[in-house]
Amino acid sequence: MLEPLVTSLASLGQFLSRGFLISAFVPTLVFLFSNALILYVWSWPFNNWARNHFLDAPVAEKSLTFAILFFAVWIASYITAALTAFWTRTLEGTTWPEWLRKAGVKSHSVEYKKASFAIDKAVSHYARIEQKKSVWDSAIRTAAQNGKNPPDEITQPTATLTFLKKLKALKEENKLIEFEQIDELTKSYVKDFAAIGYSKSMDQISVDLSVIRDYAFVRAKKQEETLRGDDFVDPVGVRPTRFGNVGVLAEQYVKRAYKCNLVLVWSALRRVAATEKKLEQEITTKAIDDCKMQLDFFVAFFWLSLAFSVGWAGLFAWSGFCRAAVAFATVGPFICWTIWYGAAVEQYRAFQTLIISQFNGPLRFEVIRALRFDLSVDICEERMLWETVDYVINQGKDNNLRYKHS
Repeated sequence: MLEPLVTSLASLGQFLSRGFLISAFVPTLVFLFSNALILYVWSWPFNNWARNHFLDAPVAEKSLTFAILFFAVWIASYITAALTAFWTRTLEGTTWPEWLRKAGVKSHSVEYKKASFAIDKAVSHYARIEQKKSVWDSAIRTAAQNGKNPPDEITQPTATLTFLKKLKALKEENKLIEFEQIDELTKSYVKDFAAIGYSKSMDQISVDLSVIRDYAFVRAKKQEETLRGDDFVDPVGVRPTRFGNVGVLAEQYVKRAYKCNLVLVWSALRRVAATEKKLEQEITTKAIDDCKMQLDFFVAFFWLSLAFSVGWAGLFAWSGFCRAAVAFATVGPFICWTIWYGAAVEQYRAFQTLIISQFNGPLRFEVIRALRFDLSVDICEERMLWETVDYVINQGKDNNLRYKHS
């Protein structure tokens, strides 16, 4: 019985693509086999049918039944493949009703607005520290030139020492030090320097102040990078689900970095990656296809597993098997959420990261060539080009974009 199955699976690659086999055929086969296995154990009519027409049947009838089942699985797999795009959009939340989509966006927007505010705050801190650095140094030099010549040590704690101790504690706890705190510390130091003059203690305070200031700058930049990490989405483009928000990471990054509408040039990017004969482009195409194939695999498994759990929970409840119904209704969706949905989110993130890495490389220059435009001389000109392309092609506005014909 197993020999024709093994032979058929071994020859699948001759008439099924690898992507279809992994992303649609395997999930469908597992789904149908799991249902058949439960029916075989639970339903006596199905058990008798399986024995009479497959397990204990003659070889000719068994082969005919196997062929019918195989083509049934094949057709079901094509249905799964056709539904995968819709299932993906559903996980993103784009196919949800308006009221439900708004509720999802609202719940996720709160988190991203907080992150956006924290990013703006961190950027403001390190930008103002960098801008004010020369002013602070100039004020310290002026205070040093006009200060007195006191004894070697300061015997009484000053406001500078007290405030410096507080900021050192923040540094030891690896917390963010704000621009206002650095500015207040510097003003206090300049004031004390002008009143007290140079001493060993004031010299040590100067060293500590420099260390604290450098730490505040680096820590603010690190906070921005951390918050603007793998999961950050601009609040303007928030989707109603975590899966959907991960799905716009590459689009928002490309827009932020190059002013390019990734949706507009995606087909050109795929075409360039597929037609280039260079080894690195062939590797890129294979990596993108493999990543997308694995994403479709997890999406299909999520929905098929959810249908499997809900369907059997309803059937067991209708048949009076309450414990089995409760088990399928609770454990099934839990597994779908923790395993398949989590895996789909992580795979979607890997897919977005791959797109970002490829767009950061020379592939985007090939896209510009494929669109028949001249290559830009610097990043600013390139951003202007991508903005103009979006302005003219996507928005339908008038602008003179000249083509380059080789």
